[in-house]
Amino acid sequence: MINMRYFIVSLAAVFLALGIGIFIGFTVDGQEIFLNQQETLIDEMEYKFGEIRKENEELQENIELKSQEIKNYEDFTSMIFPTLANSKLQGLNIAIIETNDDYIYNEIPSAVEKAGGKVPFTIYIKKEFLLEDSKKFNEIYHYFTKEKGGSIDKDNFQTFLAEKISQAILEQNLQMLEFFRKQDMIEVKGEYTSDIDYFIIAGGSATKERADMVKKVDIPFINKIKEYNLPVIGVEQSDVKYSYIEQYKKQKISTIDNIDTLIGQYSLIKVMQGNEGNYGIKSSADFLIPQP
Repeated sequence: MINMRYFIVSLAAVFLALGIGIFIGFTVDGQEIFLNQQETLIDEMEYKFGEIRKENEELQENIELKSQEIKNYEDFTSMIFPTLANSKLQGLNIAIIETNDDYIYNEIPSAVEKAGGKVPFTIYIKKEFLLEDSKKFNEIYHYFTKEKGGSIDKDNFQTFLAEKISQAILEQNLQMLEFFRKQDMIEVKGEYTSDIDYFIIAGGSATKERADMVKKVDIPFINKIKEYNLPVIGVEQSDVKYSYIEQYKKQKISTIDNIDTLIGQYSLIKVMQGNEGNYGIKSSADFLIPQP
């Protein structure tokens, strides 16, 4: 009689051996399938990488071609700009007020002079105008409220100062301008003259903290100049981080948002010839350049 325990153990051994055999078989077959799949995947990836490499090479060629085209346009513009600008501003005196020292606007006087105009003076509003130092704020506030007499809201003091500076420029108040210069709030380049034909306000900010200064500095300047019935143009560079143009437009003045380019400088000249409008490359512009 067969021992039941022996039978069960033997049967279990058979099934175990069968399972091991099946597992080994599947493993071998699985490895072959896996290797085949890997080879197929590698082939596909190599093909795709080849396509991407080809596309990148074509894209690089297009970029180089476009860059050369842009350079050709810039060279052409540089060549014809003196002819387009020649004598267009002859006899005009243009004053420049830079309301933020985040950006440099050396291209403006250069363009004006190429067109035959003159820039008698440029006023630079310095960072110290913000009066972030409380001691200096109180000193200047005291000067205008006690020595000069008058009641001034501290919250609107910077607007008051902007109006004072612009009024001093317009009325040739050299004493007041010298006061602001000594306080290191403004810098003056050139000499004052009474026959200014155009004012250019150059703004734009590189920081969010100073972006709101357009309402406290630029707008008071613009409004005061308009009170004297003098034309004013608002400009900024094409790469300013925080644009002032929309605020300028609300004051109903002409604007140019790409004054750092020859196209923007051409627009500036045309505006001073009577082609008022909002020009440039940003969404705030109505046209790229003034219409012929």
